[in-house]
Amino acid sequence: MLRQELLPFFDIENVRKMLLLSKLSNQIIIDHFLGDFSRLKVLIASHWNIPLQELHNFQTLDQIHQSNRLFNVKDSPFTYLRFNQEKKKFDYLAYPGGNWEHKQISFNYKFKNFPGSQFGKPSVNLHYDSDIYAWVMASNIKTARYHVYLLHGRKGKSNCRELNYINVNAIVQQSDDTGKIEEQKYNLIHEVFIKNENFDSMMLEQIIKEKIGEIDLTQYNTSSCNVKIDFENFGVPSHKFAWILDGMILEPIQ
Repeated sequence: MLRQELLPFFDIENVRKMLLLSKLSNQIIIDHFLGDFSRLKVLIASHWNIPLQELHNFQTLDQIHQSNRLFNVKDSPFTYLRFNQEKKKFDYLAYPGGNWEHKQISFNYKFKNFPGSQFGKPSVNLHYDSDIYAWVMASNIKTARYHVYLLHGRKGKSNCRELNYINVNAIVQQSDDTGKIEEQKYNLIHEVFIKNENFDSMMLEQIIKEKIGEIDLTQYNTSSCNVKIDFENFGVPSHKFAWILDGMILEPIQ
């Protein structure tokens, strides 16, 4: 028989298995976690890999859902979770906080707040550079199927119209035949960026949410991986300017 005093020692995988045992164990688990929200917070933090202290000020599940807050993913300083009110699921968001070539050169990149930004941080403004070196990566993402959205904009008369490819890559930790862990990169999307019809409709100095495509991470034998968006030159030398990168959103496919 399942003893209720043991439940605090179970992680999310234990609870999932217990829910399959019987109606009795199912009801005991529900009563345990819903009877005290502090217990449910531990389960939420464990499942979504959120530091428990991020949930400290919430007293109900509805408060979390309605807060529109960005929750940091543990050990991923630029990756966040936010509850999607419309779809009733958590989305992943990623801010371009990593390091790339020329980032520290003020003539090439500037950092400024723009309307529509999702992070409350300065967006990346590509002022003038030989290529788009900036990138954004969401780390420790649960393997599932996602819609991929780019958060970006243009500042003035940008020339980034169909001059690059945009790549969406899955970065997966996998073991070889000897058991050694190696990082593997798999390209999931490779297409022209920015397409003319999208470019012409973009308001100046306004961050928009543009759908790039859909990806399926369930094909990889892992519970989590990283998703990275970067850009690739056509091979024709051409300086890029007046483009804004704010980040990306991964929305689970229903």
